[in-house]
Amino acid sequence: AWANGDRSSAPWERHIIALDLMYNAMDRHLLNSTQWNYTASNRNDPVCGDGWNQEDLSVYSKDQEGGRAVEGFVRPFVRACQGELTEMRFERSAGTLTFSFEADASIERPTEVYVPEWDGKITHGCIELKATRSGTHKVVITRVG
Repeated sequence: AWANGDRSSAPWERHIIALDLMYNAMDRHLLNSTQWNYTASNRNDPVCGDGWNQEDLSVYSKDQEGGRAVEGFVRPFVRACQGELTEMRFERSAGTLTFSFEADASIERPTEVYVPEWDGKITHGCIELKATRSGTHKVVITRVG
């Protein structure tokens, strides 16, 4: 598809789905992790892929001058929690992050949520939420646009 001129995210849909499923599983189990699949020399060439056993799973490609399959891994997440995180999930198609936590109001630091934007370049911000009472809190953040 890439060789035929398709510059949409469609050629990478399988990569996007695989990354999304992996991160969904990590979120469901409230795990943190780092996945690293970056090959600086990678090109969108089905003959050699990213240079590792003819695989082509790199999240970077010279041909795209940057990231690919970003929809699968650029997502919001709870970076720090003012208490105990009890649930976190991201729905890619709706762009909705939902999380719950047992807040401890005696903790002075707020809950921090990393919120990325994708507009050809990855930019990011952080939302801080300060619980004024202890107990269960549920938060839903939805992408606009």
